[in-house]
Amino acid sequence: MHVTGSMAWLFYDSLVFLAHRRGPIIEADFEQYLVAIRAHTEVTSAVIRAGDAAPSARQRGELIRWFEHRPRRAAVITDSLIARGGVTAMSWFGAPIRAFAPDELSAAMSFAGVEAVGVEEATRVFEELMAMVRAPQRARASRDERAHRHAP
Repeated sequence: MHVTGSMAWLFYDSLVFLAHRRGPIIEADFEQYLVAIRAHTEVTSAVIRAGDAAPSARQRGELIRWFEHRPRRAAVITDSLIARGGVTAMSWFGAPIRAFAPDELSAAMSFAGVEAVGVEEATRVFEELMAMVRAPQRARASRDERAHRHAP
């Protein structure tokens, strides 16, 4: 498992699970993810638990180029209309990607062509990844709250 300030991912055979926290996708974190997925040439599927932001236009372009190199599919699980719009924009450029609601994990896994991982295992992985990307936010919020309490 790899964790940055705003993203966490785990490679599982030919699948990558990715989760990112609410708020914009931090450019440096996105670059680390790109390096990782490019190095794992065996990856044919991505299942993503997205926060409330969509990738920037540049980030979408990088992802579309990644899709072009090999047959791949991605399922994005989100309750955000903004993120769903970003997914739809990517699909207009031929990327085999589709958005799903959080309660549609089974359909998302099926769309991504994932057979080896069950919904229960995927749920466990996403819970762990989301906990990892939320932890820095909680720590920062707690630190900011303590600083505010001690301010003159």
